[in-house]
Amino acid sequence: MCTAIPRSGWLLAVALLALAAGSQAQPGVQQLNSLALDLFDEIYSQDESKNIFFSPLSIATAYSLLHIGAEGDTKEQLESVFGFGAEGVSGAFLNPYSGLITEDESDDVDVLQSSILYIEEGFAYKPAFKIRLTKNPTSRAAEKVPFATDPEAARKEINKNVSTLTMGYIEDMLPEGSVDELTRMVVVNAVFFKGGWMEPFKKEDTVKLPFAAFDKKNATVDMMIQKETWLRLSLTGSILDAQVLELPYGNGAASMVIILPSKPGRNAFLEVAAQLREVDFTDLVNSLQSTMVNVYLPKFEIEASTDLGAVLPPLGVTDLFQPDSSDLSGMSDAVGLYVSSSLHKARVKVDEKGTTAAASTAAVARATSLVLPTDFRADHPFMYFIIDAQSKAIMFMGSVQGLPMGPVS
Repeated sequence: MCTAIPRSGWLLAVALLALAAGSQAQPGVQQLNSLALDLFDEIYSQDESKNIFFSPLSIATAYSLLHIGAEGDTKEQLESVFGFGAEGVSGAFLNPYSGLITEDESDDVDVLQSSILYIEEGFAYKPAFKIRLTKNPTSRAAEKVPFATDPEAARKEINKNVSTLTMGYIEDMLPEGSVDELTRMVVVNAVFFKGGWMEPFKKEDTVKLPFAAFDKKNATVDMMIQKETWLRLSLTGSILDAQVLELPYGNGAASMVIILPSKPGRNAFLEVAAQLREVDFTDLVNSLQSTMVNVYLPKFEIEASTDLGAVLPPLGVTDLFQPDSSDLSGMSDAVGLYVSSSLHKARVKVDEKGTTAAASTAAVARATSLVLPTDFRADHPFMYFIIDAQSKAIMFMGSVQGLPMGPVS
C-alpha cells in the first residue's frame, strides 16, 4: 500500500526522472523529441477532434521498466521506438536529463508523476530482474495485485495509489471494467505538471473573446492578455507557416513553446504539423528572437487519457501487447506474460498564474514606446510544448483544438 509522499520527496523523486541542462542538443534529447512528434501524430490520427496532452518523457520512463525485462524482438522493438540503449533508460537515455527539476522550490516548477508496473500476484520475478529494476533510477518497485482472484479490488488499489502519488490530481486512472481475471500485467502512467509564469498575466486584463475552433462553432473564451512584454518569438514564414512563442516558467528552467498556425482551420494546422517534422525542434527554439509582444492566450484546462495499447503498435511496438509473441522472459519464467493494458493520463491547467496554481514574482523589463509590439493572438487551434529551456527536450506536448473545455477558475 502506498503512503503519502511529502512535497520534498516528490521533488527528489522527480529529479531522477527529469531533464538536464546542456549547451547543445544531445542524442537522447533528439530521440525524445522525435518520439513526442511520433506520439502526437498517432494520437491525433486516432481522434482528430479531441484536445491532446501527454508526456513523452513519462511514457518513455514507464516503458523503460518493461525494457529491463524484455528479450528478443520485444526488446528490439522497444529500443527502436524509444531509443533505449543497451542498459535501457537507466543508461544512455535518461541520465543526461538528471537535474532539471531540483529541490529548489524557487524555480516555481513541479512535476508529479506515477509510473508503476502492476503484475498478477501469482507471477514470480527473476532475481536478476529485481536487481536491474532497483538500479534503474526512474523506477518504483513493481507491485503485485490480485487480478486473477479479485480484479475489482486490484483496480481500486491501483487507482488509490495513483491518486496518492499525484496528490489527488489524477483520479480513476483505470475505469470500471478495464481489468478482469485474465489480466496479468498493467503498466500505468500518470503525470501532472505545475509551473508559474516568469511574468504572470494580470487577472483583471482577462476578457471574453472568440476562439475559432475546427468545427467552425466560435466559442467565447477567457482570453488572457499581456501587453508590451519582451519574449522570444519567431514570425510567420521564418521557419514554419506559424508564429512560435516561448513563455518561460519560474526562473527560466522550463518554458512553454506555443506554435500558432498563421491562419485558422484544420488544413493550416495539419500543414504546420507536417512542417514541424521537417525541422529540428532544438534549432527551431534556438532561432527565436527577443521581441516586444502583445500576447493573447486563452485559459484552458485539459485532462487527457491515452490508450498506449492502441497508439504504440502503429509505431512499431507490437509484440509486447500480444500473449503469443511478447517476450518478457528477462522478467519472469511465466508463460504468456504480456501487457494487457497500458494507459497514460495527463492533466494541464493554464491560467494567469501559469500552468496550474503556481505563482511567480519575477519581473521582465517593459519596452519603450519607440518599439512597436507584435501581436501573438492565439484565437484558433495551436500546439504547445513544455520543455527544458536549456536542452530543449520536450517533457510534455499537446494541442488545443476546441474551447471551452474543463473547469478553469
